[in-house]
Amino acid sequence: LLAPLAPQHTHMASKPEKPTPRTLTPVEQFMMALMPGSQAACWVALATADSGSLPTIALYTSSFYAAWAVRNYLSGNTRERGMVTFGTLAAGAALCNHGHPLWGARVAVPG
Repeated sequence: LLAPLAPQHTHMASKPEKPTPRTLTPVEQFMMALMPGSQAACWVALATADSGSLPTIALYTSSFYAAWAVRNYLSGNTRERGMVTFGTLAAGAALCNHGHPLWGARVAVPG
C-alpha cells in the first residue's frame, strides 16, 4: 500500500555557472564610449545655453536618445521604452521650434 520513497539526493545542488564574459566588438566599444561623451556634451550645451536655444538643444538631444533607444530595442532589448519618452520630448521641442510653445510644452511634459 505504501509506495517506496524516491531516492534522496545527498549532494548539494550545484551553483549555476556564470556566463563567460565576451570581448566587445569595435562597434560595441564605440557605442559604450559614446554614451558618456553624449552625456557630457548635453550638460555642456545646457549649461551654456540661453533660454531661446533650449528648445533646439532639447530637440537634438532628445532625438539622439530616441534613436539610441530604437537601436537598443531593435538589438533585442524589448523592455526599452526610451523612444517613447524621448520621442515625445523631441516632438514637443519641434513644436516649440516652429512657433507653438504652448503645444510643445503640452506634448513634451508627459514624456
